[in-house]
Amino acid sequence: MKSPLLALPPHLTAINWYPGHQAKALRDITQRLLPTTALVVEVRDARVPRSSRNPTLEAALAAKGVPRVVVLNKADVADAAQTRAWAARIRSSERGVVDVVSSAREARSGLWRVVHRARALADTNPLAPPPTVLLVGAPNTGKSTLLNTLRNLAIPHRGRAAAVGGVPGVTRVVSATKVLLSESPKVYMYDAPGILDPGWHIGRASTLTRNGGRSDDPADPEQAMVEDVDALYHKALAIERGYRVAAVGCVKDAVAGADRVFEYVVRLSASRAQLPALEAALRVSVTDPSAPAWAGIDPVLDDIARRLGARGAGGTLDRERAAMWALGVWRRGAAGALSVDLVEEAEDGGVDDEAMAAAAAAKSNSGKSRSSRSSSSSRSPSSKR
Repeated sequence: MKSPLLALPPHLTAINWYPGHQAKALRDITQRLLPTTALVVEVRDARVPRSSRNPTLEAALAAKGVPRVVVLNKADVADAAQTRAWAARIRSSERGVVDVVSSAREARSGLWRVVHRARALADTNPLAPPPTVLLVGAPNTGKSTLLNTLRNLAIPHRGRAAAVGGVPGVTRVVSATKVLLSESPKVYMYDAPGILDPGWHIGRASTLTRNGGRSDDPADPEQAMVEDVDALYHKALAIERGYRVAAVGCVKDAVAGADRVFEYVVRLSASRAQLPALEAALRVSVTDPSAPAWAGIDPVLDDIARRLGARGAGGTLDRERAAMWALGVWRRGAAGALSVDLVEEAEDGGVDDEAMAAAAAAKSNSGKSRSSRSSSSSRSPSSKR
């Protein structure tokens, strides 16, 4: 079995980042918007099509029966063969997916399919209110840019509909006003903030077994041991996924720690035999972290800071600035196309993503059931006595 995990050192601890505006946006989407949504367009970074998934949101979509189009954005800096393989896997295995579009491979033709699909929803029932398309995805995957592109395809010369930026968090609330996506027939679109899966942080992932469930007999010591191993595996996987989405820019560098994320990129590049390409792009020498000569990431950052002339107060070398610059170089693909998530990891017995999504749905349903019972109890006469 191929493990998706790197052997990360203890100082690369979990990145726990799930800000309040993301939690609010997820509630808005699932409770307010989904009942009136005809189609969801989900944008993922093509380098992390698995780690940037949101099983919690997917479970809500499946429960409502809302069809979904997945757009693999930034495919120009991902491995083309991996992107094709991921597109095929997503199309065949994920619930509710009706199409997969690769931004680099299909470009205009793929995005036109999204526009035509949205228009077809309006043509199905011309007397009904105009259908609404919801745009979702992880932070900094290019959702707002995609919205502007779709709008310009369908309605040329109408100008930009959404603000864009190169950092996570430019869109912080679900658009209060619907954006007109098509004039004839009329189709509207909501642009949602980037939302990370609340399950990849350490809190929930460590409670799931590899199959997304729990033991039927918690008193069974052998089963308990299996669950302990699975819990540790999922804890390590949660940490790994956190660094993967941070590496491609879905988490703010200031939050994740640019130096830590850059060290992860170095370790990842070494594991994929791409360290020489990274050295050439950064124009510094980088020792393989698995080699005895490895002295940590600080000497590499110091070399970069000297070359950039990056110094802080008192003339000290600014490692944070050096790390952010190096990450920018890597994210632009200067060290070569690289897919962080490999489709082989999913096919060789790693984590069962569908089971994780099912577990998210079960968790959501159980929470609703508890809430309903609590509400009923509070209204019963006996509770007042």
